[in-house]
Amino acid sequence: MKQLFKTDYVIYNTKKNEPCFYEDSKAIVIFGLKEDAESECMFDIGEIPILCTDLPKHWQNLLLQQINN
Repeated sequence: MKQLFKTDYVIYNTKKNEPCFYEDSKAIVIFGLKEDAESECMFDIGEIPILCTDLPKHWQNLLLQQINN
């Protein structure tokens, strides 16, 4: 079983209280580097890069299901 690592980032939309998803699959987008996540953020609409382990628990659980499937 795979687990979440403190070295992986997601883009979190603070206004919607949800991570960013791929449009075609509705999977959460994961980045290996903070800089990569930052470069994709749209800060003006409330997106910020955060560690995947800092996501609220229900989003962490969804991400764990995603990476273990």
